[in-house]
Amino acid sequence: MAYKIYVSPSDQGGNTYAYGDTNEMVQCQKIAGLLVTALQRCGFDAKTSYEQGSQAMYNRVKESNAWGADLHLCIHTNAFNTQVTGTRIFYYAKPGKSYDAAKAVYDALAPVTPGTSDNITPKPQFYEMYRTAAPAVYVEAEFHDNKDAAKWIIENVQTIAECVCKGVCDHFGVAYREAEQEAPTQVLTAMYRVVDEQDNRQIGAFRNLDNALNMAKNHLLQGRDVCLTVRQE
Repeated sequence: MAYKIYVSPSDQGGNTYAYGDTNEMVQCQKIAGLLVTALQRCGFDAKTSYEQGSQAMYNRVKESNAWGADLHLCIHTNAFNTQVTGTRIFYYAKPGKSYDAAKAVYDALAPVTPGTSDNITPKPQFYEMYRTAAPAVYVEAEFHDNKDAAKWIIENVQTIAECVCKGVCDHFGVAYREAEQEAPTQVLTAMYRVVDEQDNRQIGAFRNLDNALNMAKNHLLQGRDVCLTVRQE
């Protein structure tokens, strides 16, 4: 039976980013959606909610508990004084499953984010820490009040999601599966061939249509029957 992972993104739309005319809720919901896709690809049963409003967090906790989640993942970005950057991962208590999962996510995400002020800290007072039946991990991926860090978040939502997924895989002992890469589209180009109709002999081949037409025209003026063919190569 697959482990159940409930992903709870920030609904704090008032937390604006220092770059990109966006906010914490928008970016965290993007990360949450990508994370659910990544987790499902790796064999987990994963779900999220994009509910907004004053009751959204409380309803997500209720849904997580009713669903019987094995891990409750909170996805946020951080803010302080516009200068501090780095990854923050919060857990309920140490030792415990919340810490173990938080450490696995931290080990996967912290080396990738640009900030160097990284830490993993207990936050038992957070509602989603003490009200969830499942162990909870609270991810603060980077600091959105710093322009460079905010830009990095926006441009790396997929990276953040994949790193968190890797951490979850490590915690549960599940093999991480890379996203399948689409095969590159083969680009075909046209080859225009001028053919002498009398003996079906090619007398010219061009990538440029105008060049082929000019040759055909010159041979026609000389009284020779020619035709123009095209082939994709």
